[in-house]
Amino acid sequence: MSFRWRAGTVGMLFVVSLAAYGTARFFSHSLAIYVVEQALIQKAPAGTDPTLLRTRFHALLAAVPDSKAKLAKVLAMSQYLEKIQTLTREELEQLLSVTPKTPAQNPS
Repeated sequence: MSFRWRAGTVGMLFVVSLAAYGTARFFSHSLAIYVVEQALIQKAPAGTDPTLLRTRFHALLAAVPDSKAKLAKVLAMSQYLEKIQTLTREELEQLLSVTPKTPAQNPS
């Protein structure tokens, strides 16, 4: 193996890893939003319309002007959703309200 071939291989690996990193960084917000949206749908009370839930969730995100604040809101919702099995209607209303309220913690 020549030095040129090894350097070319290392260069190609670097380019591929850089492309993977850039793609992951570009889509990370979208992926986090998708995961929280699916968690909301799965943990919603019985009889909740998933289409209405998606609409309200995206309206909530549209009300947040800054992308960093939007991601912080999504991550806060994610942390809350991972701690519970199902949402009550009140908790769902608090999570999807535009005003910042923290849902009451369920006693464990």
